[in-house]
Amino acid sequence: LRLLVERVDECYFALGIVHTLYTPIHERFKDYIATPRSNMYQSIHTTVIGPEGKMVEIQIRTNEMHKTAESGIAAHWRYKEGKAKEDEFDKHLMWLRQVLDWQRDLGEPTEFMEDLKVSLFQEEIFVFSPAGDLFKLPQGSTPVDFAFAVHTDVGLHCIGAKVNGRIVALGSSIKSGDSIEILTSAKQSPNPDWYKTVKTSKARTRIKRWIKDSLLEESIELGQELLERDLKKLNREVDEEELTDVAQSMGFQDLKHLYASLGRGESSVQGVLSKLTPDKSQPEKEDSFLKRLITGAQKSSDGIRVQGLDNLLISIAKCCQPVPGDKILGFITQGRGIVVHRVDCANLLAMLEDPERKVEVEWDVERDRQFYVRLQLVGEDRTRFLRDVSEAIASSDTNVVRMDMKSEDSLVSGSFLVEVRNLQHLTKVINKIDKVKGVLRIERLVDIDGKEDSEQKLLAL
Repeated sequence: LRLLVERVDECYFALGIVHTLYTPIHERFKDYIATPRSNMYQSIHTTVIGPEGKMVEIQIRTNEMHKTAESGIAAHWRYKEGKAKEDEFDKHLMWLRQVLDWQRDLGEPTEFMEDLKVSLFQEEIFVFSPAGDLFKLPQGSTPVDFAFAVHTDVGLHCIGAKVNGRIVALGSSIKSGDSIEILTSAKQSPNPDWYKTVKTSKARTRIKRWIKDSLLEESIELGQELLERDLKKLNREVDEEELTDVAQSMGFQDLKHLYASLGRGESSVQGVLSKLTPDKSQPEKEDSFLKRLITGAQKSSDGIRVQGLDNLLISIAKCCQPVPGDKILGFITQGRGIVVHRVDCANLLAMLEDPERKVEVEWDVERDRQFYVRLQLVGEDRTRFLRDVSEAIASSDTNVVRMDMKSEDSLVSGSFLVEVRNLQHLTKVINKIDKVKGVLRIERLVDIDGKEDSEQKLLAL
């Protein structure tokens, strides 16, 4: 409720009447008239226990203070304490901030648009927490919606709810004026059926993410169990680093993604074993001439597999030099076949203006295959600096193909070309160099020739 009076002294006179009629909650009393906010906002805020024991917030201000509040900065922003303004612009602005939160939580644009449609033009209800905090929810919301509105962790561990002191089902509807208490348990996890009953986008988003994450963990555990079982049959012990090499050679970002793919049935354990133990993974009878012919048609000399296309010339772009573990994309060129770039390659952005020439590709390389990567180094010019850098590279099981360094103004700078197996191996090399005393910067170069790649001129044709 908002009371508007003419003079400042009438504000305090009205406050006295309110406190005489109803019991005030002292910790929720704010006097912004005596101590105005920095944005010139002035008002008295008090919360009292009203009829039927319900909490009611009352704002008392003069007409002049009200104009400042409605027309000034305070009219356009929600108060820090969570108070709702009646101004329409403020409501829209708050809704927009919620939309931005949902967009950050949802990776797929289609999912975001679905939840956005749900949130538009919904009737609203106002409910209270046991502490008297006010929450605005769509009509038809459930205690689960309220739990997620309070905090994500409260929603994820919600086990029951009390509405006005009585236990209710989590799927029941709540109405304006209800006081809701959420019961939680650390062992509780969301019920997938909640997704069908909740109304708020926040609750739907968090439940959907939990379902996706929980299924991912199950797939990872299943995939790991399947692979370990078959390795045990072959009496083959494999460490995590070796498995990570295999995962990246098959185009996966890390070992967990390989396990998840195995658990979902998208990849076969036999395919992993063929890279770990090629002599034991399959009987020789299965290695027929037809099978070898098909494999050769789908796999290029550069270790790139193109879905649905055979006998194509494939080459790795010199501008960004992708290695197994990098996300890649192919682009059809004139006279060069398919050139494979990293998806974050700056040169690729211009090419994507012609989407018809884009080709989906993925890694499929032998574990001992080596790839060239150029690194750029800047460090302090000190005695034995290059020797220490060379030893660091050698300790990471890497061969230096070429080095071009120069010294100027007490600094050493330049680049060198190294051979690596995959992204994990490259990261290991960079980390080793970065630990050398005097190294100021070590990073991956995006142009192996140090100039514009001539293939880019071909792509423009």
